[in-house]
Amino acid sequence: RFPTDYCKPCPPNANCATSNTTLETLGIPREYWRASLLTTEIHECDASDHCSGSGGSTETSRRRLAASGGAGPGCDLGHTGPLCEWCVSDEQYFSRAERGCADCPTAGRFGILAGVVVALAVTGLLLYRALARAEAWDRFRARLDIVESQVGFQPKFKIVVSFYQVVATLGPVYGVRLHEDFTRWTDL
Repeated sequence: RFPTDYCKPCPPNANCATSNTTLETLGIPREYWRASLLTTEIHECDASDHCSGSGGSTETSRRRLAASGGAGPGCDLGHTGPLCEWCVSDEQYFSRAERGCADCPTAGRFGILAGVVVALAVTGLLLYRALARAEAWDRFRARLDIVESQVGFQPKFKIVVSFYQVVATLGPVYGVRLHEDFTRWTDL
């Protein structure tokens, strides 16, 4: 019955400085997270700045989160779940760009974008109607038809729309961000 028969080496990224450290009392440094008090697997929080270190309980019910002030085990206030990448509030989502919870966009932001698109479409339609009445429009329209048939604007427009649909899902699904030059024009 020697203590070394039962003692294990301190897991990587854990703090075993206190004597008689058990699995439940392992010290976990800030910016690290573990799933429960019964695991030695300690993960670095590379996408979140809200891992508070020591802690780790498998109980993360809404009632317990409310009782703890809105912090999941091993997480700062307002964060919970694996690697503290879930938000306690239903009005927020986890943003890898902000490395924490961010407020969900309001419908007004999408309304502005839709309004701009509608305004551009109406302006184009009015311009088309006005130019259709002019005599020179017939020659211009004939040239435009030739260019459109040779270049094919519709397929290119569909490709551009599809590209930005894919780009819009890269961040939330895969945590990938495109360079600002590709996404700046969508910011309002």
